[in-house]
Amino acid sequence: SILLLLLKIIIILIERMGSLTKECVRSRQPDETEISVAIKTGTALFWSLVSTQTLQSLLPLTTSLGLNDGGLAVKHVLKQSCVLLFGRKGDYCPSGGALELPLLSRRGLLLLLKALGWGCVVLLGYCPVGRLAFSRPLKNQMVKLQLMSLLSPPSSSTSSSSSLSSPPSSSSSRKTFTQFMKAFSAAASSRQGLIALGTIFVPFLQSLFQMNNLNHPILKVANSLFTVFRVLVCASSITTTYTSLFPQHLIPSNPWKAVAQDMHYTLESDKTHPKKVGILVCNLGTPTSPNPSDVAAFLLPFLSDRRVVEITPNIWRFLLRFVIVPRRKFTSGALYKRLFETTSSTTSPLTFHTKRFASSIQSELGDNFVVVEGMRYGEPSITSQIQHLKEQCCEKIIVFPEYPQYSGTTTASIYDEVFHALRQYRFVPSIHIVAPFYNAPEYIHSLAHVATSFLEKNKIMTTAVCDSQSSTSTATLTSTTTSSATVAKEEEKEFKAVDKFIVSFHGIPERYYTRGDPYPHHCEATARALAEEMGWGEDMWVMTYQSVFGKDPWLQPATDSTLQTLAEEGAKRVVVICPGFLTDCLETVDENGTENANIFREHGGEELVLIPCLNSDRVWCENAAKLIKRDALGWIA
Repeated sequence: SILLLLLKIIIILIERMGSLTKECVRSRQPDETEISVAIKTGTALFWSLVSTQTLQSLLPLTTSLGLNDGGLAVKHVLKQSCVLLFGRKGDYCPSGGALELPLLSRRGLLLLLKALGWGCVVLLGYCPVGRLAFSRPLKNQMVKLQLMSLLSPPSSSTSSSSSLSSPPSSSSSRKTFTQFMKAFSAAASSRQGLIALGTIFVPFLQSLFQMNNLNHPILKVANSLFTVFRVLVCASSITTTYTSLFPQHLIPSNPWKAVAQDMHYTLESDKTHPKKVGILVCNLGTPTSPNPSDVAAFLLPFLSDRRVVEITPNIWRFLLRFVIVPRRKFTSGALYKRLFETTSSTTSPLTFHTKRFASSIQSELGDNFVVVEGMRYGEPSITSQIQHLKEQCCEKIIVFPEYPQYSGTTTASIYDEVFHALRQYRFVPSIHIVAPFYNAPEYIHSLAHVATSFLEKNKIMTTAVCDSQSSTSTATLTSTTTSSATVAKEEEKEFKAVDKFIVSFHGIPERYYTRGDPYPHHCEATARALAEEMGWGEDMWVMTYQSVFGKDPWLQPATDSTLQTLAEEGAKRVVVICPGFLTDCLETVDENGTENANIFREHGGEELVLIPCLNSDRVWCENAAKLIKRDALGWIA
């Protein structure tokens, strides 16, 4: 018997554990959007009749309301308005001082106070009386009527006879009429309906007070309270009429955005509803086209970001909107037009390569991940892509900023936008942000691979030494000035000599660095790691900063002035690489490839070789996937 008892206990525990793993079933009533039109119309009809009757009985009560001087005040306002607008009184303006009531007079101020008081009573009739005491209980009553109509099955006899004698349309119309009449009678028999019907007798009671000239103070107070009661019921009945037709008006306002996918929860969610991990690849963004209007739409939010430009917002936004952007949308538009012409597609290189990179990362990570790209300024926006990831049931999102070196102007701006987008949701997914990877081996090896492959393909001399275990190609070419002239000539025939390698990063104002931005330290670490990976000596490369904007001192040395100095010192060929830009954009293709190349040639140089960015290189995509997995190790399975 003891064994049987233990066996029963084990069976009960197993059944309870099994019930715990079933899908969560919550008690659910039909919401406001599921109430039938017949129920809404029946309820609204009753309250529209009540509101019409109460409003009609209140119209002649200007004396009891204390607003009998209102007409005179309106005439005075119209006259003064005509004089103010037209400088004189026209035929269409009321005349005669005896028929006017100046608002600054004693009677005028008393009239304003009475009008303000009755306005407060009307507001109280809307809320809380109309919304909370009348509309909300009646809305619950409508929901119960809808639930009863859903739960009540038709009788078998009536359904069989009706199916033989009448078409389905007549039975549905009969059901609709029944719902309509039930809703009307329920509204009339409700507590609120009885109170509203009671107001029909209040005017008769007040007329008795006036006919008998009952001037007792208590009766005067009672008469005033009755008038207040009628105004409250009138405002409440109008509110209830509206909320009967539109019950969603009663839903409490809140800033949290609901997503349909957030409502599907099970304790066995990992089995029945497998959750995917979202990967959000974030980049700066670009105009959708080189048209001035599209360029202005991109520049305005970009330069309005306080992370980018730290100037007093009100003054800066005024200058930006009315001075800077109207002028720069044409100059920058010409530059973007030149950039768009470098690609075979209709989009910019940044958009094209970012999409390809996200697609390649999706292939590398597999079906358990959802990889999308989001732009800080432009489309597709970070906000819309987070919405897309939530619609894909992603409860975990990994944010991958395409900024290897941290800066408040770029990386922190991505953080701001991501968290701002998440503020609108009630159910906020877990977020993991990939840390700055300025010296990560996967990133450095990818840079060396792209640089080496490009230089070898174009027969340009390099001293790159890449580890074979990093899956990057190797090329070992050594040029010396002490070797014989014949050996130098043979090497020069095969590979072009390089006078200097320039590692160029986007610049920032110096005051950003002095106030705590670690960006230059990250840039220096990247440049040294890349030089070591490529096998460059200290005298073979130089690190610079480009894209100076404004008159504030920026980080030095500048790329354009460095190129000018090198050309004047006799350098003929330089190679520029931009590790801070993961995709080709205006700063790399146009600024370095065109403008800085022209500066170099104008001062005596011959050729500026621009190494392309990582873009969607196969090796970089493989290493980026490894980087994401390594950084999120322990956070994802």
